[in-house]
Amino acid sequence: MAHTKGLYSTLSDDVLAEFSKNGDDNAFNELAIRYLNKIRFIARKYSAQGYEQNDFVQEGLMALLYACKTYDVHGGSSFGNFVSLIVERRFISIFRSSQSKKAVPDAMLVRIDGIGEELTDYVATPVEQLVYKEQ
Repeated sequence: MAHTKGLYSTLSDDVLAEFSKNGDDNAFNELAIRYLNKIRFIARKYSAQGYEQNDFVQEGLMALLYACKTYDVHGGSSFGNFVSLIVERRFISIFRSSQSKKAVPDAMLVRIDGIGEELTDYVATPVEQLVYKEQ
């Protein structure tokens, strides 16, 4: 679709999402500009170990791309509400994932210090393995 960049700013979010779904990068770029502040606002509510605010913004932009690919104009909600929902769910998923990684009980952890000596395979050739099995 041969649209000029100036025209994109006049198009509705629904139309831009449809263009983006069909591979129009300029349409996605316009949506990213429109929704970046909303993504940043939602990202401020979340923090997870190992993630910085910019990581959440990047994840939010990926969620925006997913929203473009899956948005149904006839679904009953506005594109803006749909984006907020998708971004929020992605952030919740990241947050839960980071929390579950921290929740591994100490009893489930196994020390591997010095285990290398015990795991050395002394049988090198297939013939030696066969002889070892027979013994």
